[in-house]
Amino acid sequence: MKGKQRAKFFCENCGSEVPADARVCKNCGRFFASVRCPSCGATGSASKFAKGCPVCGYAMDSGTFNIEAYSEEEKEEVRRRLTGAEQNKIKEAFAAYGRKRARGSGSALPFWVYAVTIAVFLGVIAAAIKLVR
Repeated sequence: MKGKQRAKFFCENCGSEVPADARVCKNCGRFFASVRCPSCGATGSASKFAKGCPVCGYAMDSGTFNIEAYSEEEKEEVRRRLTGAEQNKIKEAFAAYGRKRARGSGSALPFWVYAVTIAVFLGVIAAAIKLVR
């Protein structure tokens, strides 16, 4: 039989595993204000997520719900909060988000930002040329 599962924590920015009490990602330098559950989106302090998500019971060890870590009362609360269909919708939403970030579209700026930047840059150059003449 396996030992007790423990929740794992990952940086939302770069995806690297970080210690539960980390304030900054050692890989990318991102500051952590709170922990977010990848399954239901609940946020809170790392201490609230020590046994997994306090809302849905999700733990990152096996990608399953770590409901064994809770008391019977807590288990019932977790079961009451989300139905199977709701859990599946949430999982699919986060999977879609993960696929989008994997393609790189989550980190790139929109095209219009580049277009506006180039237009402003060309305007500044044109104004500088007029001043020099």
